[in-house]
This record gives sequence, structure tokens and C-alpha cells, in this order.
Amino acid sequence: SLVDFVPAPIPDEENFYATPLFQEVITLPDGSKEFPRFKNLDIRPTNETRGGDTKGTQSSDSRGHINLEYWAARYGLRSQENQNQAVSDVILAAFDKRRDSWKELYKAAEKPRARLLINYEDMTPDPVLMAQTSVVIKLAQFLGVESLAYIDINRPKEAARDILLIFRLADSLSGQPFLISNLVKISCSPIATSKIWEGLERHVWTDDELKNFEIQLGSENLLSDMSAALRWNRGYTNYCLDRMINGDWKATKEILNLWMDGKEKEPGWWALVCYELLPIRSWLRGEMAFSTFEDQKIIDHLEMERRGINNRNTLFPAGLFEAKSGVSKWRHALFYLSVPALKGAVMKSIEAQALIDMARIACVLERYKIARGIYPEKLDQLVPDYIEKLPNDIASAKPYRYRLDAPDKFTLWSIGYDGVDDNAAPAKKRRDGEEIEKGDWVWGVFTKKSS
Repeated sequence: SLVDFVPAPIPDEENFYATPLFQEVITLPDGSKEFPRFKNLDIRPTNETRGGDTKGTQSSDSRGHINLEYWAARYGLRSQENQNQAVSDVILAAFDKRRDSWKELYKAAEKPRARLLINYEDMTPDPVLMAQTSVVIKLAQFLGVESLAYIDINRPKEAARDILLIFRLADSLSGQPFLISNLVKISCSPIATSKIWEGLERHVWTDDELKNFEIQLGSENLLSDMSAALRWNRGYTNYCLDRMINGDWKATKEILNLWMDGKEKEPGWWALVCYELLPIRSWLRGEMAFSTFEDQKIIDHLEMERRGINNRNTLFPAGLFEAKSGVSKWRHALFYLSVPALKGAVMKSIEAQALIDMARIACVLERYKIARGIYPEKLDQLVPDYIEKLPNDIASAKPYRYRLDAPDKFTLWSIGYDGVDDNAAPAKKRRDGEEIEKGDWVWGVFTKKSS
């Protein structure tokens, strides 16, 4: 039952979302929701949703470092009055204008738990949920830019505060049963880890700051969160199918309209006739059983990865996201239509967890260097003085690969989807943004691709 996925109520004094920032909601003409107080935290001069002119400005420099001028241009922060000011000063000045409003978020972050302010009993997608997750990702992006500005002027304490707040925003979505909330949490991870990388490259972090990062990164378990989200998604799909099978015509029209991408306000007469005359109910029962079985295979696979049980040559076993035959693909079209989205979500969670793990190891390596002046020859030298146990490569369930290139330089990588160690040859991107099978996930290179 979907009711089983609803998180327990939380007292307002303990709930991150029980703050005016998220409690005051207005309905826009198109039916979507908006949080008016979010505008008080928006550093863009006009609060416009569209970014500023970034033409001619690269998002990163020749060394791969994030270019603050790009973000100043994207948020429209440059003007005639501040053209001669350092870009970090321009960005921090934009935050200072709204600092009192940001204090509301800092105070909310001190609350230990989080539960979204939505109607969990309503099984249809909640527009407030969409608005809340949208605010979370925008706040994370703003904080990421501010942390970069602090790194640029060598103020690591404030930068570390912002990075940990990004994680707090992401963690506020943990325990929520929805796939969208889980995907937003995953999206926050590279925003934070890329800023940790920036600070590591410049050696600005203190030992205490690195300890705090390592503790936070060690607490992240994105695969467990994804497994829970997939269970809810399976339950919601079955809930919708069950309503159709049992003659809930209102639900049937809603779902048919959804499948037609909302091109019509209601399904046409042909859809109604087909539904009544063809054996669709029988097909839906079979589809429900098939999708439940296939979804469980994906969930079991994620659980194996989470527990570090991987004795295969590739990360995804044959048949996990593929139809056995063309006939099966047509027969179970409803399930296989959802496969690209499901596979994309699973891939994002796996990649993000690998990034989290490598960021954690990189922080521990930096602590070793602060204490001893050089990086270790092997990762084993970090245990137990700097870390109790090293995380294993999510792609192989074996240690992450590590190479000491110089006393002050190292290479850290995962073997990636194909299960083959390519000696830190980075994986490239497909045109659709999906990682190709060949190539490794290299810390630094992979960090920048994911952010």
C-alpha cells in the first residue's frame, strides 16, 4: 500500500520545512505553486527565471576550474557600476543584500528532521512537491556559487558552511518516497562535491573542515534512497493500473491523457471505444504483474550494489533493462516505455554515489597530506588513522583505483560501467548526456562533468 511509504509526522520545531519560506504558498494562473518568500533569497537582481547573457564566457577555465565570471553573467550580477570589481566581491555583495533572508534558511537547517508540507494522502502528483523540489535545487545552486566566491578569496570556513548547507538541503529530501525528490537530492550532490574539489585543488581546507566533509559524505547512501523511491514508483504505477482495471473512468481518462503527453484535454472517442471493446483490462492485469516483477529485479540489483556484492563483469547484468525479444517489448510496451527513465534514474544514483565516495577519499587524502606533507603511496595507508574503512568502488565492489603521480599529486578513479580498468582513461559523454560504457570515472574529471 502507498500509505506504507508516507513518512511519520514531525513536530514543527523539528521539521526543516516548517518555516515561512516553505509554508507560504500561492497558486499561479497555470495551477502551479510558488513560494513567494523564495524571492527574498534569490540573488538575481530581477528574480527572473531566465539566466543572463553568458555568450563568450566559458563555464570553466583551461585548468578545469569553475569560472565565477560565467555565474556572475548567468545571474545578471555584472553592471556598469561593478565592472571593475573582482567577481567574487560582486557575487558576495549580491548575497549580502539578502543576508537577513538567508538567515531564515540557516535557522531552518538547524532542525534535525524534515517532512515535506504536502498532502501525502493524495496519490496524484502534488504541485507543491514540484515547487518545493525546484526551490531546493535553486538554493543549492546559489550556495554553490557563494562557496566558490569564498574559496576564491581564501575564506574556507564560510565556503565549508555553504557546502554543508547544500548537503542539508539534499538530506531534507531523504525519506521522501517520491522519485522526483530523490532525483533532486542526487542533483545536489555534484553541486557540493565539485566545490569540495575546487577547495582541494587550491589546498584551502583545514583538517577540521575536511573531517566534517568526510563525516557528511560517509553518511550519504544514495542507492538506498533510490531503492525506496523505486518501490514507491512501483506502488504508484500499480495503484493507477488498479483504478483502471476496476472501472474508475476518471482515473482512466487522466492516465490516458498522461500517456498522450497531455496533447488533448481528454482522450478522444477512439480511446474510449478501444478501452471498452478490446481486452485491455486483462492486458493491464498482466502488465501489472510483469512490471512488478521487473521493477523488483532493478531494486534487488541496487540492493546488491549498496551492499557491495558485485561479481559480474559489467555494472548492469544482461537483461536488466532490455526486453528478451521484440515480441516481449511490444507485449509489455507500458513497462518498456518507462525503462529509459528508470535506467536514467538508476544510473544517476550510481554515478552520484561513486562521486560521493571519491570525494570522501579525496578529503581523507588531503588530511594525510596536511599531517605528513605528501600523499600516501597506497590508499591502505589511510586506515585506520584517517578513516576507519575505505569505501569500495561501486562498479566492482573492490577498492577504488589510486595512483601517486608525484608527492603532491594523485589520480583516483572508479572503473565505471564496463568493469574494466582503463588506467584512468576518462569516460566520455554520449550526445544525450549518458555515460558510454568504456572508460573510467576519474576524480576531478568526473567531478566537473557531473556538476
